[in-house]
Amino acid sequence: MKLFYTFFLTMFTIFSNAQVLDCDDFEFNISSDFYTKIELVNNKEFNSLLKDSISLSRNTNKNLDSLQKEFDKNYKNKITTKCINSKVYNEQDRKVINYNECNNRQKIELVDKINNYYVFNLKAFEINDYLLFNTLNETIYVIDDYPIISDNGNTIFTLKFHTPNSHGANVYKFEGEKLNRFRINFSGFYNLKSYYVTKSWNNKSKILINLIKHESIRKENEIDNTITWTDNKDKFCSKFIVISP
Repeated sequence: MKLFYTFFLTMFTIFSNAQVLDCDDFEFNISSDFYTKIELVNNKEFNSLLKDSISLSRNTNKNLDSLQKEFDKNYKNKITTKCINSKVYNEQDRKVINYNECNNRQKIELVDKINNYYVFNLKAFEINDYLLFNTLNETIYVIDDYPIISDNGNTIFTLKFHTPNSHGANVYKFEGEKLNRFRINFSGFYNLKSYYVTKSWNNKSKILINLIKHESIRKENEIDNTITWTDNKDKFCSKFIVISP
């Protein structure tokens, strides 16, 4: 009996040093203004779609000084480092409003121009958003991360993980001046491994997301009696998601 007890205690100690990896434990929540198809596919199906993927590399060779001068010339004082004086789309009320405000605690910086959008990064206390200035209607649209702009500027994808309000992806679609939004947040144990945007035969965009969750290993430091958890790189679960707006 004593031998069995010792054996059981030893095995319990070994197993308790690793978090049980359950690949069926996968949850997500969705909010959406429009119909969107979500598919959970296997690795083979996921890889077969990659042949239609498009380049997502950011153009780091752009002369931002020239872009800033161009913007200031054509849209004087609409957006400065501290002020916004422009039409802004209010997502909560779902309408365009006139907005005029300065804030010395924020910093707005031009980071890119994609299609008909000037892209600005807005940083303030616990805020790191992006502003899209649409040159077609001179309206600002606020999104949560750096945009992937597709379908001639009509569809926008963003991915943002490990923040209090976001651990997943967003799809934005324009309807006139309105910006409709699809949002999916994944359970926090899964992290973003890779993502792709593809073009289908009918020229519609899809976003492909590869998520990964590792087994966690418990390590004790005998010197200061602290406990840390690290990822076991050899044991993991993968999820392959296809979002078709």
